[in-house]
Amino acid sequence: MDNNEKAKKNTKVKIPLGVFAVVLLFILYSPLVYADTLKEGVITAECLNVRQTPSTSATVVGQLLKDTDIIINESSNDWYNITYGDLKGWVFGDYVTIKEASTPSSGESSKPVESAGNENNKTGVVTATVLNVREAAGTSSKVVAQLENGMEVKILEEDNTKDKSGWYKVNYINTNGWVSGEYISFKDEPIDEGTVNVGVANIRVGPGLTANVVTQLEKGNKVNVYSWYGEWYKIKLEDGNYAWIFGELVTTRKALASRGNSASRSDSNGEDRSGDLRQRVVNYAKKYLGVKYVWGGTSPKGFDCSGLVQYVYRQFGIKLNRVAADQAKQGTKVTRAQLRPGDLVFFNTDSRSGIDHVGIYIGNNQFLHAASGRGKVLIDPLNHSYYNGRLVTARRIIR
Repeated sequence: MDNNEKAKKNTKVKIPLGVFAVVLLFILYSPLVYADTLKEGVITAECLNVRQTPSTSATVVGQLLKDTDIIINESSNDWYNITYGDLKGWVFGDYVTIKEASTPSSGESSKPVESAGNENNKTGVVTATVLNVREAAGTSSKVVAQLENGMEVKILEEDNTKDKSGWYKVNYINTNGWVSGEYISFKDEPIDEGTVNVGVANIRVGPGLTANVVTQLEKGNKVNVYSWYGEWYKIKLEDGNYAWIFGELVTTRKALASRGNSASRSDSNGEDRSGDLRQRVVNYAKKYLGVKYVWGGTSPKGFDCSGLVQYVYRQFGIKLNRVAADQAKQGTKVTRAQLRPGDLVFFNTDSRSGIDHVGIYIGNNQFLHAASGRGKVLIDPLNHSYYNGRLVTARRIIR
């Protein structure tokens, strides 16, 4: 056999070996690549809400019990998108333990902690009910967004040339702009108080799941709230240090639960602002689902139908009459087809008495009300066999 024939024979052997090596590597490493897309977790809360979108104001689509195994599809800030059988939605990540064999969601390990409340940054708290954020310092500048009472903002710059109150350039999540210093407080004063409503709540050094846990509070523990940032409350611990707790884990005394997660953007015709307010009213009303019905009740200790409506709207600075028949004289009449979230719907449940029942329309052909027959605040479809033919009128309070 000459040298050329030997070379040809060796070449024929090397090609299959090279292909075999590539195939072998693919077989060995493909499970690792696949594992990065499959994540499993376990529910650690006694009962965890599953929501339609990653927000505490989103609709609850289901609930999962402690020790339930789930599939984690993706993450968004402090939330996981999960699958359990046919149920799919978002859950708060603090009550999900990722199994050790799983790989963290992309970006989770490198996500920076929000710096609100960081001692290296000067922060202030909004004191106005709604505070305009402007492109530049001064009331003649264009409004680009609005902030709400209790929001904690980072102070970026200061301008004392416009008026005696001064102006601050601030940052709140993705919002940057100038606000009047008259409505920013630097005082160490609580804006609300609340009670932990879960078995055990993690308390963190910053507003986010990547912030270290500094302690835990148990159900029933009282806290003072000093500000809020996104979906987190800033509280003060017994040692005098500030820390953060996820907002859904605290039942607050006042209307902080009506907050949005970010600053609202300005719209020249006001439609975005009024639409946002309507949804905030609905979200706040949902806070009282399950509260017992009490005839003549006007507080969270117990509501009747008009007492609930009056109480909810009062938290937003809107004064309504006390009884349903008189509330039906307020606002603007709308048809059933024109209903928007936050509108009031009125019924005659007793043909002898005229209007005797009221609820808050929440969208999707549903309304929230305090029902005497079932003894609590709940949600019913507007086309329910009982209420469908008893609807008398609807009124729009927020235009």
